[in-house]
Amino acid sequence: MTPEIQTLIDAGLKPRHVARLLHVSRGTVSHWLNGRNPPNRWITEGVQALAATVAKLVEDGKLPVRAGQLTPSEVDAKTYFIVAAATTSPAPEPVQEEGDNT
Repeated sequence: MTPEIQTLIDAGLKPRHVARLLHVSRGTVSHWLNGRNPPNRWITEGVQALAATVAKLVEDGKLPVRAGQLTPSEVDAKTYFIVAAATTSPAPEPVQEEGDNT
């Protein structure tokens, strides 16, 4: 398992979260976790970016989610949504065409 994948798991992400965020199958993530195959060169940049975002969320105290009054499924959902929100880019500003005054 790569250090980046370990960062994601230590922060509380489940394999299905990692798969969804990186647009790969859960089986692919399972192979990463059990050391069968490392992430390929096409996905490595995405894994590194996601791990950097998650490391920042951990540093900021947002992850891992503390259970407190939450059920395990609520912790699971909150963890995913914190990371998903942090990795979603805002929509780009529309480009105004020359001569378009709207």
